[in-house]
Amino acid sequence: MPSVLTTRPADESIAAKLRGEGVAPLLARALSARKNVNCKADIAPALQNLPTHRDLPGMENLARILADAIENNQPVCVVGDYDADGVTAAALAFSALKKMGAQASWRIPERPDGYGLNPQISELAAQDARVLLTVDNGASAVEGVRRARELGMTVCVTDHHLPPESSADIPPAHCAVNPKSSSEPWAAPNLSGVGVAFYAMAALRAELTGRGKLHSPPNLADFLDLAAVGTIADCVPMDAVNRSLAAQGLARIRAGRCCAGLRAILDLAGRPRESFNSRGVSHALAPRVNAAGRLNDAKSAMRCLLAENDAEARLAAARLEELNNERVRLQRLASDEAVLRVSDPPPDGIVLHDSDWHPGVIGIVAARLGDVYGRPAIVFADDGGGGRLKGSGRTVNGFNLHAALSGMRLARPDLFEFGGHSSAVGVRASLSELGEFAGMFSRACGEFSWEDSEALEVDESPRAEEITLSAARQLDWVSWGMDFPVPRFAGEFGVVSERVMRGGHVRMILELEGRRFPAVRFFADPSGESRMTAVYGIEINHFGSGAQLVVERTL
Repeated sequence: MPSVLTTRPADESIAAKLRGEGVAPLLARALSARKNVNCKADIAPALQNLPTHRDLPGMENLARILADAIENNQPVCVVGDYDADGVTAAALAFSALKKMGAQASWRIPERPDGYGLNPQISELAAQDARVLLTVDNGASAVEGVRRARELGMTVCVTDHHLPPESSADIPPAHCAVNPKSSSEPWAAPNLSGVGVAFYAMAALRAELTGRGKLHSPPNLADFLDLAAVGTIADCVPMDAVNRSLAAQGLARIRAGRCCAGLRAILDLAGRPRESFNSRGVSHALAPRVNAAGRLNDAKSAMRCLLAENDAEARLAAARLEELNNERVRLQRLASDEAVLRVSDPPPDGIVLHDSDWHPGVIGIVAARLGDVYGRPAIVFADDGGGGRLKGSGRTVNGFNLHAALSGMRLARPDLFEFGGHSSAVGVRASLSELGEFAGMFSRACGEFSWEDSEALEVDESPRAEEITLSAARQLDWVSWGMDFPVPRFAGEFGVVSERVMRGGHVRMILELEGRRFPAVRFFADPSGESRMTAVYGIEINHFGSGAQLVVERTL
């Protein structure tokens, strides 16, 4: 698909102010083109400048319920989810509750159990708890909440997923906190599940302190490492609040002030903590934590994050490494096969199913199809036999998957069930009706305006003298993400040399304005050209002493 470049316009007055505050020129221009950045402090606001928990509806009620449970020695069970956001949220809430004197336990459902709180999990929780606290789930868990209440439990839901549209489908919890369900806008609507859990523990600490029950209140900064990992892993919009949580947590990881489990995972992955950034979370931490849930062993991830010493953490991290290696193998097999099965030209919305694909990797396969074909994709695997299917969908180019499936449900409410976000969804359907579902999905996607040319947004290109180690380091330490994209540039280079690396990558030396820079292009063949027009990023070259260019595509 041919690409059309558009350049984000920089605001020179803001860029000048940022430069005056010590921001590298190329980064200053890029930041001035992002929303709501007017000075260096806006890149990652200080924690004391974040919105208060008091303004989020339901939070003070939640704090009172949990504080009463602690005062009355009522055990509390934390129920998380099996992905990185859900596991870090559960680990954070459980650890904070313990430090504030709670009798706490935890439950993490496995992927075959289904997403989030269900009646079976409620029954297990009721064996040793009187209060149930969900994190990163519960917004649509009607049956799970109802069963917990039947068993005499007080149920508190904290979640960030889109709530049901019908009030009849809202779980009957005693208390619910969800920045997306509030009728009044809150200053931090894009929190991840672990972000909501972090705020919930801040509210509880304030409540207990006000009652005079905490003589040594825990420092919530101790949990920012988990907050950062879950926030980055869940790909939520990187607004000011999420950038702050991510930046503060990453700084603690770089300083070695993180939990033993995260240190052990990084050591096994061969990632130096001193230069760790959000890309490291996406490429090293999140895949290993997620792998446990994908392969039905989410409890291993939880045990790793809760490890109380280095020896215990190393053992748990080794299990995650083993699971991740298996996840990579299964993912590669399914992705390669799926790419070959898409018709030419591809439909407006891609739907595929294979009984041999592992349910834990279908989301990654859907994302790969989106990358290759530029279309939303939903990939299905078998869900326990009997013609039942479980699907995972990923979007492209800002297409709202949640809205599309909501429209389909209005037309055929009995055809499928789903939940999720605008960019990622989970779907349950039957094999016998998959053809009808695929047709409806393709038509829904077809209403979106797909262009023959793909628009690529880039930032104002730097001069050669601006591509420095200092600039690369500053780029590396900003918490980029959705709605706050990492800077990308376009430029014409002379190709000095190319050589093939192990793994199918190409290492190059590129020349710009008489200066030479090391460069790499992943999963590519040598160009064989003397000149190259490339879209590229700038990173630290950890094997050298300066910046390197990462070529994403050539034009």
